[in-house]
Amino acid sequence: MPLIVAPSCPAVRHRVLNLDEVRPDLRFSQWQEWMDDMIDVLPARRMPVRPYQGRLELHAVGEITLSLCRSEAMRLKRSLARISRDGHRDYVFQFILSGKPGMVRAYGQDTIVRRGDILAIDFDEPIEMERPAYEALALFVPRALMAPLLVGAQIHARVLRGGQGMAALATAWMGQYLRELPRLTAAEAHRALVALLPLLSECYAGSPASSGPAPGAAHHGLLGQLLAFVDSHWDDPDITPETLRERFGLSRRQLYAAFEPCKEGPATLIRRRRLAAARTELVQQPNASIAQVAYGCGFSSLSDFGRAFRREYGLSPSALRASAQAGRMRVRPLADPRPYARYLAGAHARPMPGA
Repeated sequence: MPLIVAPSCPAVRHRVLNLDEVRPDLRFSQWQEWMDDMIDVLPARRMPVRPYQGRLELHAVGEITLSLCRSEAMRLKRSLARISRDGHRDYVFQFILSGKPGMVRAYGQDTIVRRGDILAIDFDEPIEMERPAYEALALFVPRALMAPLLVGAQIHARVLRGGQGMAALATAWMGQYLRELPRLTAAEAHRALVALLPLLSECYAGSPASSGPAPGAAHHGLLGQLLAFVDSHWDDPDITPETLRERFGLSRRQLYAAFEPCKEGPATLIRRRRLAAARTELVQQPNASIAQVAYGCGFSSLSDFGRAFRREYGLSPSALRASAQAGRMRVRPLADPRPYARYLAGAHARPMPGA
């Protein structure tokens, strides 16, 4: 398969991880190790007979990590237990460069991903992927950088179909960025990459050329205020759609219209925010009882919490805690949660001439 290689930028940290340098019988396990901080790599249903092939080219552009990946077929899984234990909360945008169609599963829905598509992943949500041999370019964007642009949009596991509308524009922009990268200073490389993020956000703003779980989108001042308030008060059991309506002086119709870009009402959004917090607390506070976690996260009824948790995540709170404890020794919270941080830590940028 052809390999797309990004020219190295002398001003940013850069590292290549290549399985050609690994003993053939150890290659797949080494590939799993390279990915293990973020996601579980499982054998494909049909593994190649020849030695496993894979290559990662990594660029640290400020707080954003850019990777170019080529690999043989594999399966990938990011589970609830892993999410609750590790420190990765990035948004990931994958530009699929080559390969046969693959499959992404999230929220109980399967979505096909093809060459030319752009796949968005929220690392704070579970996902499974089945990938044939493929090449992809990925942007790992910190949550603090991307979330303000999304303002409530749900983009996890959504696919922008390649060659159509703004997706084609974003892909062309990314290609031009890679061509210009060797001539940019570190500051220029960072500014240029950050400039792409609003375009990606707009691409997922209800684009008719996308598929997957329905998104939200819009950059409304009122919605931003509402979401900020929920984010600051989600653990208060008295926070309800009615209290939001009173707090902001809105009619019921105005309140629900404000939340319309999120594709979920205020009650659902508040409940999901509480459930996400409880999910983390169940794993990171093993000595707290399930009742303590439930009430501490704003639920007024333990039975309501249990039902909501099972409906949202497909397992009970006690089952999640048991699963996390069973795997605790293998996946640990990271000192540096940036993608591939331990491999980029030893990489050095070369100063630009005349710098």
